[in-house]
This record gives sequence, structure tokens and C-alpha cells, in this order.
Amino acid sequence: MRRATWRDWTPGTRVVVRRLRDDLPAGAPTGTLHGGEPPFTDVLGDVLAVDDAGLTVRTRRGDVHVPAAAVVRAKTVPPAPPRRAPRAAAPGGADARHDDGHDHGRTDGDGPDRSA
Repeated sequence: MRRATWRDWTPGTRVVVRRLRDDLPAGAPTGTLHGGEPPFTDVLGDVLAVDDAGLTVRTRRGDVHVPAAAVVRAKTVPPAPPRRAPRAAAPGGADARHDDGHDHGRTDGDGPDRSA
């Protein structure tokens, strides 16, 4: 029995594909042990299309075509978790917190009084 590969994926499948980078200048050193660039990058998203030439994946940043010869590893992944709601404003408003990260507008009675 033949093992399933990325060529068997259907549109809508969520995947991660490790691919050879195509954005390195010719002759650029690769391999991070000696200060070079990593030779691989990952593409995470939903499959749009698969054919003999490669596959197209819709990522957060746009559609990415991965040529078949550039695929190093590929696997399906679970659906993306739901996006978190934006954080609510801090009690006391924006004036209660300064750039130093300390809450100078405390009114709960805890901690030293810094008003002097």
C-alpha cells in the first residue's frame, strides 16, 4: 500500500510544509552554525491547490506556491485555534500606567504610597 503524501491533499486541508528557501542570493552561505542563513523555511496554512508542479497554500500573509522540488517535509496539522479577543483597557485608564511599567494610580490601599 502506498503511503499518503502531500500530493494526496485536498483543498481546505490545514498543513505545514518545510521547503527549501528560494529567496537566498546565489552563493549565500547556508547553515546557522557558521553564521549563514537557514536553508529551509516553513509554510503554514490551508491548501488551495495541488498538482504535479507543487502546491499552493493560503497563509496569513497571502498565497504561497511551493514547487514540488522544494518540498522537504510536509504534514497535516489541526485547525487553527480561535483568535483571542483584544484585551480590555486596564482599570484606571491609560493615565494610571506610565512607561516605567509601574502602576502609579493605585487606589486599592495595597503597597506603598508613592504620591509624596
